[in-house]
Amino acid sequence: MNKTDDILERLSSLQQPVIDNPDELTDMIMKELPEQDAPQKELSTKPSAILITLRIISSIAAIWLVGLFIYQLSFVSAPDIPSNEVPHYISQLSSGSTLKNVYTSRQQRDQLISYTHLRQMRYENK
Repeated sequence: MNKTDDILERLSSLQQPVIDNPDELTDMIMKELPEQDAPQKELSTKPSAILITLRIISSIAAIWLVGLFIYQLSFVSAPDIPSNEVPHYISQLSSGSTLKNVYTSRQQRDQLISYTHLRQMRYENK
């Protein structure tokens, strides 16, 4: 605060300017200020033609995608299984099936050769 007080004391000790006509000085300053009620340059709120075109294209694409989604849900159905036919994975399973039986039947059906089959074939040839 000492510095602030020192500055204020120095300013008050200096000689103040003498104004001959304070009213004319005030009028001159007021004339130089910009008008408060002067209309400011308004921003254009009208969207450009490119923006309108992009909105239309994106709206059409969105409507098309929703229509395609509805079409996929309603008109395309899963293939029907005839009532007299049981799917292959159910026919292989019986009430007493174990995981090993299911695995071996699956290998036989797909005709896969595993390491155990190769080893059995090797021992059978000896």
